[in-house]
Amino acid sequence: MIRIKGKIVRGWGRASIAIAIQKKLFAQSIPTIGRCFNGTINMIAEENPIPLFKSHIMFLNLKWKPNRWETFILYPVRVIIGRQSKRGWIYRPFGSSHFREKNYIEVISPKFNIGNHRILTLEIFEQPHE
Repeated sequence: MIRIKGKIVRGWGRASIAIAIQKKLFAQSIPTIGRCFNGTINMIAEENPIPLFKSHIMFLNLKWKPNRWETFILYPVRVIIGRQSKRGWIYRPFGSSHFREKNYIEVISPKFNIGNHRILTLEIFEQPHE
């Protein structure tokens, strides 16, 4: 298992609507993703660049808007914030401006009570958890 630690950062707030739409499509292959929050937790990883992972699910040219196709990669992870731990996914939309920022990571997970926590740890699974 690979562990990545990083600092939680504020996103642009644009992911919520997109995630709500995309989650329904992802749930056809990953049923539990439907229980995740409509948004992302964003982090800057301490490692730069983050390592590549073999365990992933790819959605190639997924049509998620009437005239919008996009490729997504989701990596299964355990998300740890303080004493809270939940299963989630590293979310890599190829069309995102963050995609080229190698140490910027977006995470889809059930809702966390982040409070004053500023550190996030991801444990990367070797096999998808679904």
